[in-house]
Amino acid sequence: MRDVGSFEERNARFRASWGPERRLAHLVRTERPTVLDVGAHIGQSNRLFRRLFPDATIRSFEPDPDSFAALVAAVDASLPGGCERLAFSDRDGRATLHRNPIAHTNSLYRRNAESRDSIDVERARRAGLAPELGIGSVDVEVRRLDSYCATTGIDHVDLLKIDVQGAEVDVLRGATGVLDAVDNVVVEISFFDLYERSSSFLEVESLLAPHGLRLYALIEVSDNPMNGRTDWVTAAYTRLDVLPVEDVVSP
Repeated sequence: MRDVGSFEERNARFRASWGPERRLAHLVRTERPTVLDVGAHIGQSNRLFRRLFPDATIRSFEPDPDSFAALVAAVDASLPGGCERLAFSDRDGRATLHRNPIAHTNSLYRRNAESRDSIDVERARRAGLAPELGIGSVDVEVRRLDSYCATTGIDHVDLLKIDVQGAEVDVLRGATGVLDAVDNVVVEISFFDLYERSSSFLEVESLLAPHGLRLYALIEVSDNPMNGRTDWVTAAYTRLDVLPVEDVVSP
């Protein structure tokens, strides 16, 4: 155990064995988990979860019609779960989904024309041009996770993933009734000013901590090459008090 406490040694051992997929698998302790994939885009996260948890029930949600069509084509409909063209927020009803040239940046929030973090906006600003902020919008159904789980009979969630381009806090506000039944949350936290609103750890943790969910790890970090700022992180929260311990202390 010599030098086991040193910063460099600890990080070297971490990098040698831990990646995003292993961290997610480490959190989910059941062979047949229930996974809610909020903001599924074209199925990337669905495929990841299916690879990690082959016997999971995975419900994937995507409001954009084109992305939803690609999602349905990518997902095996015979497996437990399914795909629904649906957005989540802090209310039930209808909302405007703002569509962007890069589809995975579609959001319930408009792009920010005054952004100082967007490379595209800065390029347009320097060229004296108006930035291209969107390619249109579409009316979509929105639900609260509380009402969705009540109507579908979901009483326990092993993993809730939320990646909705700036609207993550709204999703959590609509889920306060079910968060006590959620074991793990993987949520993107957007610090940058790409959209009309940004998020913060304070907002996210003020909604998760009362339900016993504590930060486990930063699964992904995206840094801005233009100004050095951290644009967004994917943070994993868990209620598991005791996680399995890997053997990293042997010489």
